[in-house]
Amino acid sequence: MLFPGRCPVCQRVGDSPCSECLSWLSLEGRVDPPAGLDRCYCVLRYDEHGRRLIAGLKFKNQRAGLGRLAAAMARLVSGEGSDLVTWVPTTAARRRRRGYDQAELLARAVGKRLLVPVAAGLVREPGPPQTGRRRAERLEGPRLRPRRPVRGAVLVVDDVLTTGATLTAAAGALRSGGASHVVGLTLARTPRPVGVGGPRRRAHPVGVPGGSVVSHRGFEEEQVEISVSARHTEIPPALREAVVQKVGRLDRLLPQLDRAQVLFDEEKNPRISDKEICEVTVEGRGHRVRGKARGPDGFVAVDRAVEKLAQQLHKLKTKLDRRHRGGGTIR
Repeated sequence: MLFPGRCPVCQRVGDSPCSECLSWLSLEGRVDPPAGLDRCYCVLRYDEHGRRLIAGLKFKNQRAGLGRLAAAMARLVSGEGSDLVTWVPTTAARRRRRGYDQAELLARAVGKRLLVPVAAGLVREPGPPQTGRRRAERLEGPRLRPRRPVRGAVLVVDDVLTTGATLTAAAGALRSGGASHVVGLTLARTPRPVGVGGPRRRAHPVGVPGGSVVSHRGFEEEQVEISVSARHTEIPPALREAVVQKVGRLDRLLPQLDRAQVLFDEEKNPRISDKEICEVTVEGRGHRVRGKARGPDGFVAVDRAVEKLAQQLHKLKTKLDRRHRGGGTIR
């Protein structure tokens, strides 16, 4: 190998993904099928590590780990007896911009391992992509139609399962084209919203339109108030849950955090790919620290913002410890 590969999660040189990051990935398996599907399978949970792995393939054309991911996907459906493997096509604009379709890459790699024919079975009509849409808009699903007549059992592949509307639309189109049996297979599934027993949320608090306030029990067993709000965009439940988990862990770097404010915004310029903006501000021990970042979606944006914030908090903690030991002053 002329140039060694890198793990898309931790960026270490070596296997993609590396064994350590694989151990951190949360596995799924067979899940409740969206309407129109006979069964559905997902390999990973779309959490912090899963998002980084998929973002590398989806947005950066990092294919080094494609073989290992496809092998895991193929193992899940090895007993389905599919006659054809196809995929949910991305929009024409995104394919032109990226030069590839990540769902097609996954489908062809899965079909190769299953020894099942792979073919484009669906056509996507013009319309907006699902990524970044509001939940109500996502539930409408993309407009799909069969590309050619199909027969027998069809395995349809996509990258991420969120509301299930995309796979439902795909199943309907494939059945109208002649499929008798449709099974869904995705690389990841977004976490379900926090239900009974999860963090309590007070919707639409005063001064935070469309936002929420969450009390998170942190490292020091103290309540950290986390407010989440948005401008010009909507925060899906899975993203809100991810924010609470990520920001709530910051008090490990600086105990006695009192509150955190998370603000999402959206760049309206269509030429900018990293359109989602996340700004995280934390307060505690008389200090106020802010981290701001962009990303192709809200999950990546908050990951980058929290990473910046963690670096600043680490520096602040080092200075505070040095002052406490009498080893210097804060400048």
